[in-house]
Amino acid sequence: MTVGLLYPDTVLTVVTYLQAALDADTSHAYADGALVRTREPNPFPAVPLITVRRVGGPDSVVIDRPRIDLQVWHTDEQDATNLANLVRALMLAFPGVRSGVTVYKVTTFSGPSLIWDTDRNLPRFLLTFEVSVRGAAL
Repeated sequence: MTVGLLYPDTVLTVVTYLQAALDADTSHAYADGALVRTREPNPFPAVPLITVRRVGGPDSVVIDRPRIDLQVWHTDEQDATNLANLVRALMLAFPGVRSGVTVYKVTTFSGPSLIWDTDRNLPRFLLTFEVSVRGAAL
């Protein structure tokens, strides 16, 4: 008989981790008040804002490897660049046990890329990571 696996909600784990890390950060003024969400709030908040979503990724016997997109908005390009780089550093420090989820490895799939938000006339960076997490038997 084949045993099914239940993989954790990696997006929720990333959101919880990043929000806590940014809330605790007092040394980077450009990160003050940053919100981490799974989608853009309506109405769109005063930036800084980071959104997290799963955009695919494979699984294997007990490991899920979701590809996670993060979008980072800020008021100006330099602050957006700095915040995107801070988010990248935090993601690379993500492995460990986070909210009860075992995170084995984080690989940068695409580093910070500026993709201007023309609708809001705001700088926005896109980053993509592959996050390896352990599933549990049903």
